[in-house]
Amino acid sequence: MIVFAAVLAASCAIAAAATWSVALQSSSSGQGQSQAAPSAPSGPTAVCVSGASQTVRIGWTAVAHAASYAIYASTSGPSGTYSLLQGGVTSNPYTTTSLGQGTYYFEIAALVGTNWPGAKSVATSSGRTIRTSGTRCA
Repeated sequence: MIVFAAVLAASCAIAAAATWSVALQSSSSGQGQSQAAPSAPSGPTAVCVSGASQTVRIGWTAVAHAASYAIYASTSGPSGTYSLLQGGVTSNPYTTTSLGQGTYYFEIAALVGTNWPGAKSVATSSGRTIRTSGTRCA
């Protein structure tokens, strides 16, 4: 038992003192990141493009070092459950025409690379209501 403890202590000391280097093979799809996750985008907005269509334009304040953004939508209110609407968004504002009937709130997250999301923004201050007839976006 004493020999095992001495070997374990020596191994931990070597590991703590070692300089580690991580490399990915060229065929790997993994990512490494050397900077902190981006801050949350601010000022998210959602505007109907026209009352005659189900098209909503979602905008936000860009974040430094963000490679792309993820847009989340909720139909259960501004503090409800959000689901990913679209990932890998590189244009700001983003326009969606794929919303079904309901009232939508949106949150935005900035990403560094494709696998490193930052915090989500606050929700849009007002929801956008999508209908299938009459005024389609309000």
